[in-house]
Amino acid sequence: MFVADYNMIYQLVATFLTGIIIKLLDDYMDEELPSKLLSPETRNGILPYSLIIFSLAAALNLTYTVTLFSGAYVLGMFFHMQQKLPTGLTGLQESLIILFINLLIFPFAAVLTSLLVILFIQSIDDLLDRQWDKRMGHHNLANQFGMGEMIILSAILAVLLMMLDLKKFVFVNLCFFVINKMYKRFLLS
Repeated sequence: MFVADYNMIYQLVATFLTGIIIKLLDDYMDEELPSKLLSPETRNGILPYSLIIFSLAAALNLTYTVTLFSGAYVLGMFFHMQQKLPTGLTGLQESLIILFINLLIFPFAAVLTSLLVILFIQSIDDLLDRQWDKRMGHHNLANQFGMGEMIILSAILAVLLMMLDLKKFVFVNLCFFVINKMYKRFLLS
């Protein structure tokens, strides 16, 4: 019984740490870092510290960490599928390779639910940020496909995830809201 309890704690902490990495690296890549992170010392530390945090998260729960991070990367490539990346491959090619490697190493259900939960979070985030993204000219699924369509997609994804992996769905949503609150409180204030 206690081992199961620790495992859940490890999964939750791994999810939280992975969410922090995804948020930081997403803002870093999109050049949208909060002003508190723009000093040269802080900006230069984002990548090495992200690797350390990723390592800690992976030590706590390898499957959650790698599949969630990979899912975020693959879905982050959605608007860059034809773009040539530093590897010489396109975003689509890299995404397919990452998916293939994930499917070789991890259970299909873990990879699938990670992709679905990241898509759910992206949908909710785009619904919340659609006005801001429109003003700033950023890609936004709600602006591209419509608000109603994204609400329906989010509802379908929520039901699917509750059926497939309720724990992951709850953990990722909890961490998403906590990370966003912390981000706004400590880095945007």
